[in-house]
Amino acid sequence: MLLNILTFQFPGASLKEKISLQYRQLAFLISTDLSVVEGLAMLIEQCKDRRTLRVLMALKRALVTEHYDTDTPVAFPSYYNHALVFILKQENHNEKIAAFLHEIADKLDDSSEITKRALSAMTYPFMLFIMAIMITSVLLIFVIPVFEEMFFSFGSSLPMPTQIILSISKALLINKHFFLAGIIIIVIVCCKLKRFFLTLFTYIPLAGSILKNISLLQFTQYLAVMLKIKTPLRQAVLYSAFAVDNPIFANKFKNMTDSLDKNMNLSDAMKETGVFPNILTQVAALSEKSQSLDKILKHISKYYEKLINSSLYNLTIIYNITTILVIGFIVGFLVIAMYLPIFTMAGGL
Repeated sequence: MLLNILTFQFPGASLKEKISLQYRQLAFLISTDLSVVEGLAMLIEQCKDRRTLRVLMALKRALVTEHYDTDTPVAFPSYYNHALVFILKQENHNEKIAAFLHEIADKLDDSSEITKRALSAMTYPFMLFIMAIMITSVLLIFVIPVFEEMFFSFGSSLPMPTQIILSISKALLINKHFFLAGIIIIVIVCCKLKRFFLTLFTYIPLAGSILKNISLLQFTQYLAVMLKIKTPLRQAVLYSAFAVDNPIFANKFKNMTDSLDKNMNLSDAMKETGVFPNILTQVAALSEKSQSLDKILKHISKYYEKLINSSLYNLTIIYNITTILVIGFIVGFLVIAMYLPIFTMAGGL
């Protein structure tokens, strides 16, 4: 979710709301002792929206597959994952699965709301940034060359800022086709190197903290449900790791299964990842002894949810301020560089 916001890739909020409604309806159907597959079949039969239908049909295919392959990526990772498929495949847990579907629906609604808030907050500075780029490009290509002829008529050397702007203007005029091609290539490379940007954002203080908290939220949320339906610990950890969107943290969580294979406690396996805070590993150690780990993890996931919402609000404010400052610097430097020779000439009169 956060990476989509940071890289300006916004999934359709309306579709998330529709899938959320389908999950709530499915929860109601299976609470009446229908199987999950039967409930999905009823929803598919009455669904009229084409995009929603594709998600439901893909989920149903995953559920009826006898030998489910977790190495194959799911068709619509924004709306379901391997962990959800595993939970829905469980039998004799209809009441718990129905409750979990309501939680997933709430999560989709929250994600949709966060996306809307982020879009609303970032639209103004983003459009301002685009307008600044367009205006600056027009000035550099069409206006600056006119100033250049006037400046050289002064017969004196130009200030360094003005020389820099004139050099950039000449470079754009001569290589404008390469410039446009370069922008297109950069956009394509950014889309292809999603993992690289995930790694990069992980080491940026505020963004990295949010990405980490989102991964911890997803992991603890699914692990709590897995343990609640009596899933073996190793399997619960593995499938909960599949629910984590960030592949960097997901791999660290999957590595916990190697520690569990060595008869290590869950709390010790959590310490080895270097991701979990000390307080969380200590709580996990105490919960293992009292057999209440699933309840504690559920409370922890709610804490991380509130923490993420607060952090996203702060990140949005920082993003807006930074964007405006950068635009002000670029435009200010351009204006000063163009008028500096005029001021210099006026001062010499």
